[in-house]
Amino acid sequence: EKASCQPYSPPLSDIRKNAACQPKPQRPPVPSRLSGPKESSGSVQRTPLPFPNYVVFYNGNAEEPDETMLCLSEAFLLPDQDCTPAVECRVRVLNINQGHNRELMEQCRRLWEYAEFIECIRNNLKDGMQIHGAVQCAMDTCERQEILSDLLARCRTEVLEMLLAEYDEQKTMEYIRREEREIGRERKPHGR
Repeated sequence: EKASCQPYSPPLSDIRKNAACQPKPQRPPVPSRLSGPKESSGSVQRTPLPFPNYVVFYNGNAEEPDETMLCLSEAFLLPDQDCTPAVECRVRVLNINQGHNRELMEQCRRLWEYAEFIECIRNNLKDGMQIHGAVQCAMDTCERQEILSDLLARCRTEVLEMLLAEYDEQKTMEYIRREEREIGRERKPHGR
């Protein structure tokens, strides 16, 4: 049987246990044309949906707290202060950088290993290595220390390619942002 190199998704059971539940809002009746099939008694049958829980793992370079809650509505342009958006999405952001969310890392070894691996790459970059060498060296070090060793043994090439592509994307996005700022400065009238 061939081993899969699909991205690893850690179990969220412990995260779900700790998720803050919001009080149930009062729901208006659903119009019959939107509610689906009717039961034989004529009442509308509501289809139960699984509870949505949106979690994002953060491992960027900026210093962030262990946990943050983001709301999509914070990005909306509201016509006035009394307006309530019809749609809301709350995102629980968990910082998985080394030294953050200790309890979560203790409960999910794979997530801890990933954080250690990324920190090893960052340290190699700080020591002056180029990205390709930094990733290769981190993979060798982590395999010796039995950090992600099973994944690295099976999927070494895929891991390397993924990390190099992500790094190139970040560099490209930073370059684009710098260029856009420069264009904005050039277009800005002098004296303002």
